[in-house]
Amino acid sequence: MKPGQIVGLVGGLWLMVAPAVFGYVDTPAEDLHRTVGPIVATFAAIALWAATRDVRWVNLPLMATVAVAPLFGGHPIAATLVAVATAAVVAAATPFGGPDTQRRGRGWWGVIRSV
Repeated sequence: MKPGQIVGLVGGLWLMVAPAVFGYVDTPAEDLHRTVGPIVATFAAIALWAATRDVRWVNLPLMATVAVAPLFGGHPIAATLVAVATAAVVAAATPFGGPDTQRRGRGWWGVIRSV
């Protein structure tokens, strides 16, 4: 189980539905959350596999954008709280990608040593 990726996936999905839940539709916050949410969820889903686990770090600058955006105005209080809370949780969980337990590749050394 990779807790960081699961939290990122849920956080991205939450950003997509939060405007409808809290009623800040037709605001700049809705546009931002419904744009960044699917991107965060996508990178978290891609990072579920061990070979692409490092993709999870892309979510950090995305979450920083979501957290800082309310400073530039146009965000209702509910949107600001959702943005800051979601960004904090996803950013805090991102480093916890789970242990790398799979053996992959070894490149040409694997071919040379098998002969």
